[in-house]
This record gives sequence, structure tokens and C-alpha cells, in this order.
Amino acid sequence: MKRQKTQEGKPSARLPALDQDLVEFIEEHSGRIPIDEHDLIRMQGLQTDSYHAVGQRLSLEVSRHDAAKQFHRFVSARVEEGVRSDAKDTGEKVTEGSVATRVALDPEVIEAENLLLDAKRAVSDLTALKDSFMQRSVMLRDMAQLWIAGYYSDAATEGADKAVRRIQADETKRQTAKRYRQGRD
Repeated sequence: MKRQKTQEGKPSARLPALDQDLVEFIEEHSGRIPIDEHDLIRMQGLQTDSYHAVGQRLSLEVSRHDAAKQFHRFVSARVEEGVRSDAKDTGEKVTEGSVATRVALDPEVIEAENLLLDAKRAVSDLTALKDSFMQRSVMLRDMAQLWIAGYYSDAATEGADKAVRRIQADETKRQTAKRYRQGRD
């Protein structure tokens, strides 16, 4: 991810950004949110897989956010110490406000702030996606109850038991093939 630079070549404040990998991850899993009421078994499988993947990615991004927060504190403290030391060495009297301003405008502090904002946005976006999957889970449960009650049945769905068994068998085959491929990699 490229950082914006000022004319002097110093980092400048900017809007938070997401890396391409995270954008693709969010797009992939956001596409799994819609529910096909005629394929509830497959939707349940997607729900479990996606909710788990989003939860793991959110956990990783929360850790990155915490690290960025700690890094920002470290950089700010180091720069503040340098500002105070320079002022002491030159005999300059500085106020708390001027020290805070110099720290805030330091290129390293700006860069650390940008990293922190990026991490915060990633956590926010993934939290929203996880919340969507939680809501999707509730909807799937409700739709399954409607299916059990016969809400989605009509004359064309006679023999639904056979269709359900076929779908379950296809899903089992797909999961087995997926595990087999992962084991070979």
C-alpha cells in the first residue's frame, strides 16, 4: 500500500485504506450473504465456512490493530522525547501545546497514525461482515423452520426427501473432495 507524501516528501495524513488481499476477502464473503431459499442445506454449509473464516480474519486484524496502536504510542513517545531533548539542548522553552503540535506533525507519527487508521478500518469492516453473517444465521434458522413446516412445498416438491438426500450426498462429496485437495497441497 503506497503512502501519500507531501511536497517535501514527508508522509501526510490520509483516509484509511485496506490492502488488496483484505478487499478481496471481504468481497468474496460478502457475496455469500444472500440466501437461496431452495438450497438451504448448501446455504448452511456456506454459513459455517464463511462465519469461521471471517471470525479468524477478524481476530488477526484485531491483533494487527493492537500492534499498530502500541507502535503509534511508541513512536509518539520517542518523538516527544526527541522534541523535549532538542528544546533542552538549545535552551528553548516549549509549552505542552507546542510539543504536542510538533509530535503530531512529525512524519513518523503521521505514518504510525495512518497505519493505526488502516487497522481500525479493517477491524470495522470485518466486524460489520461478521455481524451480517450472524444475522444470516438467524435467517437461515427461521427459513429452515418454514421449510420443515412445508412453507416452500408445492406439488412440484413431491419426493423432497429424495432431493434432500441427494443434496446432502452432493455436499458430502464436495466437502470430502475439498479435504482431499487440501491434504495433497
